[in-house]
Amino acid sequence: MNCMDFRRITLTGYDDHDDGFSQHRSGCRACAQFYEETQRFNGRLEQSTRVRTPDDLKSRILLHQSMRLEKSYRRMRNVQYTLVATVLLAVGLVIGLLHDNNRMNLQEAVINYVATGGTLESIGPDTKAGDIQSLLTEFGMSMSGELSPVLHAERCQIRNKKSLLVQVEGRHGPVMLLFMPADPVSEPIAIEAAYFSGLIAPCPKGSVAIIGKKGEDLKALQKTVAESVEWF
Repeated sequence: MNCMDFRRITLTGYDDHDDGFSQHRSGCRACAQFYEETQRFNGRLEQSTRVRTPDDLKSRILLHQSMRLEKSYRRMRNVQYTLVATVLLAVGLVIGLLHDNNRMNLQEAVINYVATGGTLESIGPDTKAGDIQSLLTEFGMSMSGELSPVLHAERCQIRNKKSLLVQVEGRHGPVMLLFMPADPVSEPIAIEAAYFSGLIAPCPKGSVAIIGKKGEDLKALQKTVAESVEWF
């Protein structure tokens, strides 16, 4: 066996060397020294990779995991309690608004109605023309001109008082007209909310709230309503 073969076998780490390997190691001082150095290096490498783990490592890991799970459960419970409290608060506010409707001023009552029960989306001509005219007659009025045709009409309650919702088409989408015979006003009252705007204007019987999407010309609408609604 030559030196190259000896060193190659030494580096492979095989323990079951043949007689030729042992004879070469005994007869070649350089290869014997190479073998000893390789063995010492392998010994140090093996020793450095042996890390003694603490006896209680398993229990400490399990304890840490259980603590993390408990914190996660507490966070989940806190989120659930917060959501429940938020829902209860919202329900309480809505119920409070319903019971306290009479105490609202007219502007607050109109905003509350639009935000909780009204709609500025087109709901289509689902009310027959005869039924619409019957409702208008009930409130002592008729419509023509630019407000015709009426898309939808229904009775409603503003501050627990009989009112009429009429939906017509505006320039930027449907417009709500809330006729409130029992709530007269002496001058227009502006209404501003997050996604709609409007005004409450005087009319021969009480007042009318004109509500549209942002961008509607409210003054033009007020003029159109005054010109298109006939009272009797």
